[in-house]
Formats: sequence, structure tokens, C-alpha cells
Amino acid sequence: MPNQAAILTVGDKYVNGQAKDESGDLLAGILNKLGWEIAQRAMVGDDDAQISTQIVQWVDTGAVDAVFTLDGVGIQPKDRASEALYQVCEKWIPGIPEYVRVKLSDKTPGMILYRGLCGVRGKTLILNLPGTPIALKDTMDALKTTIRLTVEQLKGA
Repeated sequence: MPNQAAILTVGDKYVNGQAKDESGDLLAGILNKLGWEIAQRAMVGDDDAQISTQIVQWVDTGAVDAVFTLDGVGIQPKDRASEALYQVCEKWIPGIPEYVRVKLSDKTPGMILYRGLCGVRGKTLILNLPGTPIALKDTMDALKTTIRLTVEQLKGA
């Protein structure tokens, strides 16, 4: 059975229809090409309680192997995706976001401001991803093998 993913796009601009969820579509395509199925997909506003509630609902059912949040990982006051992970994760994998910052900051200097986190709840990987399509593609290119290995370990493989 393919790995099951949930994609949560974070931002009032998406919920209110002021912006198209291009990165959500891009991530779904990338994951599909890697053999994943998109089991869940949603949008929530810039509110860490909404973000954490949605993540917990998906993870605690055991139906997904990974939850990927998109956007909300910058330094603006409304960026709350990282704060939401502090409320839901039981273990941390600091090397994954550290690697992203180091690997991509030469190409995209703004990536040094990326506040994304990565953790685990139960047997589910939870990862904050950047919201711009270019940064998202570069991040997934850098992490596709690591994500697969992490999910395999969480499954006990």
C-alpha cells in the first residue's frame, strides 16, 4: 500500500480566496510522482489552534503516514505553522529543517528565515514546508529520500 499523505495549506489568503493554493497542487503532484497517495487535504487560516486541531484529527485516526503543512513558516506575526507543531509533536527531528536551511540558503537567501519544524506524533511524520512553489520544489528535491526513510522507520520497516 502506498504511503498516505495529508496536505494542510495554512493562510487566511487561501481560505478567503485571495490566493490560489499553487503549492498545495505542486506538493500533491510531487508526492504522487513519488508513489504517495493524498489521503487528506485542507486549508486553514493563520491560527495555530486551527492548524494543530486539523493535524491532530488526521494523525490520531492513524490514516496518514505524514502530514505536510504549507506556508506559515516565515517571520511575519501571522506565520503560525511552527507554533502549531509545538502543540502536537511528541518527538522532534531537528536535522530535517536544519538541512533545508543550510542546503537552500545559498540559492534562496530568504530560506535562512525559514522557521519550519519537523516532528513525530505517534507513528506519523509532521513537516512544515515553505509556501512558495520554488522553495517548496527545492525543499522536496532535497528531502524526498529522507522523507521516505523517515516514514519507513516510523512504520517499523
